[in-house]
Amino acid sequence: FYGSSEEVIRTLLRAYPKGAQCLDDEGRCALSYSCLKAASAPVVIALLSAFPKGAMVKDNEERLPLAHACSKGASEKVIIALLKVAPKAAQARDAQGRLALHHATRKSASAGVVR
Repeated sequence: FYGSSEEVIRTLLRAYPKGAQCLDDEGRCALSYSCLKAASAPVVIALLSAFPKGAMVKDNEERLPLAHACSKGASEKVIIALLKVAPKAAQARDAQGRLALHHATRKSASAGVVR
């Protein structure tokens, strides 16, 4: 993320596989950041493969990676990948009571994402 390629992310994950599970001081794992920074689908999928439970890790704002992805106008491919791993993420509310759907509609997401 931050423009990193899938190859760079996979290389880092090979060097330190548990890195995908590490949280920062805002309670975010690498998957959260990838979604927050509008990473490509291959990067998100690589991080999901390394740490599937990351899809249900809430940050300090109680936001899941799905909410971050929706707030940044992520592609349908990213949204589908997140929901395949964590379908209940669509029902999770953040600290402001917002669902991922609220974030998606604020960003004028495509019909495929909102569905």
